[in-house]
Amino acid sequence: MSTPKSVLELAKKSGARMVDIKFVDTFGTWQHFTCPIRELTEEVFAEGYGFDGSSIRGWKSIEASDMLAMPDPDTAFIDPFCEIPTLSLTCTIAETGTKEAYTRDPRGLAPSSIPRATAPSIVSIPKKPSGTPAAKRCPTSATRFGIRKVISRSARLIPSRISALRCA
Repeated sequence: MSTPKSVLELAKKSGARMVDIKFVDTFGTWQHFTCPIRELTEEVFAEGYGFDGSSIRGWKSIEASDMLAMPDPDTAFIDPFCEIPTLSLTCTIAETGTKEAYTRDPRGLAPSSIPRATAPSIVSIPKKPSGTPAAKRCPTSATRFGIRKVISRSARLIPSRISALRCA
């Protein structure tokens, strides 16, 4: 497990001149901004980098767009593809006032979703196909593919296409 201090030592040892701050938006697109390495301090790991969340599709409106990118020291590495030596950090997005994880940030959302998704009370479906013709015909049948696969496939669909998944 890395610490902010070890990340700063890695940057100094490798001669990094820039730090690339990365995160993923709600739609799974990598977003990033780059800062000079002198702006990376131990305090940044606790306080975060401020940025404008209204520039990220589907996140914030312009009047309430201040957000924080909270770097995760465990994700630090020197990017081998940059011309200028660059330290790369993946971040979790937080609200500015409370520093709570932003509800539309997949990295902040995942830890709170795992206990609910693995709870036995959500659904109980047999793992083997039931043998009925409908279960064999329907490609989204939970009995054929398992509930996790159905949930992950459905989460990527837009609402207008969900009706197309219904079995006849």
